[in-house]
Amino acid sequence: MHDEQLYGRLVAAAKDAIISIDEQQNIVLFNPAAETVFRCTASDVIGKPLDRFVPAALREAHRRHIENYGAHGDATHAMGGARLLSGVRADGEVFPIEASICRVDSPTGKLFTVILRDITVREQLARELQASLQQQKQAEAALRESRDSLRELSSALQAIREAEKTRIARELHDELGQMLTALKLNASAIADDLQPNQSELARRTQDMKLLIDTTVRSVRRIAADLRPVMLDNLGLAPTLEWLTQDFEKRSGISVELTMPDEDLGASGDAATAVFRIVLEALTNVARHAKASRVQVAILRKAGNVSVSVADNGKGFNEDSARTRSFGVLGMRERAYVLGGAFAIDSAPGKGTRVTATIPAFGTVAP
Repeated sequence: MHDEQLYGRLVAAAKDAIISIDEQQNIVLFNPAAETVFRCTASDVIGKPLDRFVPAALREAHRRHIENYGAHGDATHAMGGARLLSGVRADGEVFPIEASICRVDSPTGKLFTVILRDITVREQLARELQASLQQQKQAEAALRESRDSLRELSSALQAIREAEKTRIARELHDELGQMLTALKLNASAIADDLQPNQSELARRTQDMKLLIDTTVRSVRRIAADLRPVMLDNLGLAPTLEWLTQDFEKRSGISVELTMPDEDLGASGDAATAVFRIVLEALTNVARHAKASRVQVAILRKAGNVSVSVADNGKGFNEDSARTRSFGVLGMRERAYVLGGAFAIDSAPGKGTRVTATIPAFGTVAP
């Protein structure tokens, strides 16, 4: 195959537009890619000036550029430099291009070949990418705003629930407790007035007093579960001591509580969050862990309260549904709304450890 034939095939197969012009800047070669780019056929343009594909305002400058390049330029030259070049399609559409030019000197004169690429698609893709990135940023900002709003809502709902639990606990402890105490006093007074021959009535009165005592204990337990009065009156440390002792007595699971001797410094929302996290973690141990021992550690670190509840139970796979239960979600959210952190570490047969870090200073709980 002759060199000219090989060159012709390469030019025809090229994906970039290739246009050759003579010294008068008339077109002598127009490959198929150029036909596609400029939307016209080679037969329409061969022998005609290249100017038709240059915007009118740039034609004179473009012509001088080629003339100067023919007289002084290197054999190969990138056209435009940092400037944006433009072409004109046969239908008049102006579009951006990248172009380079090379010169061949022959006995018949100089031949200039321009290789150009339509960058409309690339610019369109760049614009679409920029728009997509902008949309992604907006979506991320909206997601963050939504999460912040949901967190604020969750915090507000927790505060409302805590206030309602406090109100109900106080009413149970004060009003219902006082009524039950009055009933017991009345039952005792009736028992004191009974005659020796009223043994059946005495037995029923004694049963009544026992039932009242049981009811009083239940009311106190329910009120304490809602919100221990001592959390507001005595603080976090005594409340946690009571909670772990009560859990050990009810469940039969041994509890080891570790706390610093000095004041934890947690109050308000922070104290409530620590109490609720420990309570929920212990509840989960009783329900699911089949453990015989629990270690509860409360530490003060750099202005934060660190909470750790670890059991020697059966553990679970961290991908299981238990990590997405309402109890776990509630513990995590209590930590997050105060700017803290929460984590669960567990594996089958290895027990479970719940850890949380809560900033120690919170608002005063209702």
